[in-house]
Amino acid sequence: MTHGVRFSTAQSVHIDLDVEIGAGTYIGCGVHLLAGTRIGKHCTISEFSILKKAFIGNHVNVHSHSVIDHASIGDHAQIGPFAHIETDSRIEDYAQIGNFVEVKRSSVGA
Repeated sequence: MTHGVRFSTAQSVHIDLDVEIGAGTYIGCGVHLLAGTRIGKHCTISEFSILKKAFIGNHVNVHSHSVIDHASIGDHAQIGPFAHIETDSRIEDYAQIGNFVEVKRSSVGA
């Protein structure tokens, strides 16, 4: 929080020691940030999302209840709500992944 990361309720968030979060990012309640996740600047990670070994660009909006596991998200992307981005997936800059979408071993462009 001293480096510009904002939390809805910090005591309800799980963050592993090797996670990096950029300044200006907002983390909602009940979020799990696991296993070396990297989050860029000015992102929003909404309530009850789970990110594991996720690489998130800048200005990304991850809507509630989304899961990103071993995947990367480009700048200005929109994910979810209730989306699952899984193993070896790449969501490019400005791409939008909607409600209840599952992506696995794929690349999605703008």
